[in-house]
Amino acid sequence: MYMQRFLSKICSYFPKLDESSIRREFKHAFSLGTSHKNRDLNELELALIQKLTIIMKKRRLTMPATLFLESVQPLNYIGSQMMVFFRPFLTFFFCSRRI
Repeated sequence: MYMQRFLSKICSYFPKLDESSIRREFKHAFSLGTSHKNRDLNELELALIQKLTIIMKKRRLTMPATLFLESVQPLNYIGSQMMVFFRPFLTFFFCSRRI
């Protein structure tokens, strides 16, 4: 009962959202499961990555790059949760028209 009123209140503020889409967003907002959209890299992407690694080896930047990537890894989760939180607000202002 409380959830029904809560969802109807949210829908009144955002007329472009309906209750089913809000329920779907809340259901997956804080899930920690893996995405089914994982895909293999194509040849162009692999070539770009290999080119970047060769440049980093030549300039002896492997250790700073490793330290940077390892230190930024915890921020990935925080950033993704911020995007999930702000998505309803941003879609209200920046929605694409579907034709």
